[in-house]
Amino acid sequence: ERRKMAARCGECSKPVSGKIYLGRGNNPVCEPCWQESYCPRCAHCDGAITDRVTEAMGRKYHEGCFKCFNCGKGLGGEKFFAKEGRATCANCHGEVFSRRCKSCDRGLNNGQTINLSGNGYHPECFSCVTCKTKLDNLYYERNDQLFCQEHYAQAGGVVCNICIKGC
Repeated sequence: ERRKMAARCGECSKPVSGKIYLGRGNNPVCEPCWQESYCPRCAHCDGAITDRVTEAMGRKYHEGCFKCFNCGKGLGGEKFFAKEGRATCANCHGEVFSRRCKSCDRGLNNGQTINLSGNGYHPECFSCVTCKTKLDNLYYERNDQLFCQEHYAQAGGVVCNICIKGC
C-alpha cells in the first residue's frame, strides 16, 4: 500500500495542512508563508492583506485600516482628501487643512471671513479680546490683538480725537 506524503511548503519546508497556495515555480506554500511572502502589506499596520485591498495615495491598506486621521472614520470606498500624506474625510478636511481663525483657531473653510493684517476671523469671532463685544467698523489693534475703543485705551493705546484711529 502506498502512503500519501503530505505536501511540504516551498518556503519553510514544513508540511502544508489546510489551504495550499502555489508559490514560485508552482510549489505548494503554507498559509503563513503565503501571507509573509506574497500578500501586499498594509501601509497602516504592516499586516498582510489577504482580502480586499484599498489603494489610496499610492499605498495599499486593509479596508478597515484606511481611516480619516482626524476622526477615525473608515474611508474605504468613501470620498476623501489627501494632503501632506494624510487622508481626511470630507467633514474633517476643512477643519484640518483650512486657514485658521486668529481668535478661535477653528477652520475658516466656509462662509464669511473677515481679513485683517494677514489674519482671518469668523464674523462671530471678530470681537474685543477683553470684553468679547463684537466689533464692526470701529476696532483697534495692539500687539496683534483686537480691542474696542474703551479697552484699547486701557491696554495703553492712544486714540486720536480727530480721526478716531489708534496710534
